[in-house]
Amino acid sequence: MELIFDEESELLAREYIAKGIIPEKYEDDAFHIAVATVNDMDAIISWNFSHIVKLKTKREVVGINILMGYKEIDIYSPMEVVENERT
Repeated sequence: MELIFDEESELLAREYIAKGIIPEKYEDDAFHIAVATVNDMDAIISWNFSHIVKLKTKREVVGINILMGYKEIDIYSPMEVVENERT
Protein backbone atom coordinates (compact mmCIF):
# COMPACT_ATOMS: atom_id res chain seq x y z
CA MET A 1 0.00 0.00 0.00
CA GLU A 2 1.33 3.40 -0.95
CA LEU A 3 0.72 6.18 1.54
CA ILE A 4 -0.10 9.62 0.19
CA PHE A 5 1.33 12.85 1.56
CA ASP A 6 -1.11 15.55 0.56
CA GLU A 7 -2.46 18.89 1.75
CA GLU A 8 -4.71 17.18 4.29
CA SER A 9 -1.69 15.41 5.82
CA GLU A 10 0.28 18.63 5.92
CA LEU A 11 -2.56 20.49 7.67
CA LEU A 12 -2.81 17.78 10.32
CA ALA A 13 0.97 17.77 10.82
CA ARG A 14 0.94 21.55 11.21
CA GLU A 15 -1.75 21.17 13.89
CA TYR A 16 0.47 18.73 15.83
CA ILE A 17 3.24 21.33 15.65
CA ALA A 18 0.97 24.28 16.52
CA LYS A 19 -0.30 22.45 19.62
CA GLY A 20 3.26 21.70 20.76
CA ILE A 21 2.99 17.94 20.35
CA ILE A 22 5.94 17.80 17.97
CA PRO A 23 8.61 20.55 17.88
CA GLU A 24 8.71 22.49 14.61
CA LYS A 25 12.38 21.58 14.25
CA TYR A 26 11.25 17.94 13.87
CA GLU A 27 8.38 18.49 11.46
CA ASP A 28 9.17 15.22 9.67
CA ASP A 29 7.99 13.40 12.79
CA ALA A 30 4.69 15.29 12.65
CA PHE A 31 4.38 14.43 8.94
CA HIS A 32 5.03 10.75 9.73
CA ILE A 33 2.13 10.64 12.21
CA ALA A 34 -0.18 12.74 10.03
CA VAL A 35 0.37 10.66 6.89
CA ALA A 36 -0.39 7.46 8.81
CA THR A 37 -3.50 9.05 10.30
CA VAL A 38 -4.89 10.53 7.07
CA ASN A 39 -4.22 7.28 5.23
CA ASP A 40 -6.31 5.44 7.85
CA MET A 41 -3.53 3.31 9.33
CA ASP A 42 -4.30 1.54 12.60
CA ALA A 43 -0.84 1.98 14.10
CA ILE A 44 2.63 3.48 13.77
CA ILE A 45 5.69 1.43 14.69
CA SER A 46 8.70 3.62 15.38
CA TRP A 47 12.11 3.68 17.04
CA ASN A 48 11.74 7.44 17.56
CA PHE A 49 11.47 7.69 21.34
CA SER A 50 12.22 11.42 21.33
CA HIS A 51 9.08 12.66 19.59
CA ILE A 52 6.83 9.80 18.51
CA VAL A 53 6.88 6.82 20.89
CA LYS A 54 6.24 8.57 24.18
CA LEU A 55 3.18 8.82 26.38
CA LYS A 56 2.67 12.58 25.91
CA THR A 57 2.71 12.25 22.13
CA LYS A 58 0.41 9.23 22.13
CA ARG A 59 -2.21 10.96 24.27
CA GLU A 60 -2.09 14.31 22.52
CA VAL A 61 -2.16 12.85 19.00
CA VAL A 62 -5.31 10.92 19.91
CA GLY A 63 -6.90 14.13 21.20
CA ILE A 64 -6.07 16.17 18.10
CA ASN A 65 -7.15 13.35 15.80
CA ILE A 66 -10.54 13.09 17.48
CA LEU A 67 -11.02 16.87 17.49
CA MET A 68 -10.20 17.01 13.78
CA GLY A 69 -12.45 14.10 12.82
CA TYR A 70 -9.88 11.33 12.47
CA LYS A 71 -9.81 8.00 14.23
CA GLU A 72 -7.37 7.19 17.00
CA ILE A 73 -4.02 5.79 15.92
CA ASP A 74 -1.90 3.55 18.12
CA ILE A 75 1.80 4.28 18.44
CA TYR A 76 4.17 1.46 19.41
CA SER A 77 7.85 0.70 19.63
CA PRO A 78 9.03 -2.40 17.73
CA MET A 79 9.69 -4.07 21.10
CA GLU A 80 6.03 -3.69 22.10
CA VAL A 81 4.91 -5.33 18.87
CA VAL A 82 7.32 -8.23 19.24
CA GLU A 83 6.25 -8.75 22.87
CA ASN A 84 2.60 -8.84 21.83
CA GLU A 85 3.33 -11.40 19.11
CA ARG A 86 4.95 -13.77 21.63
CA THR A 87 1.97 -13.85 23.97
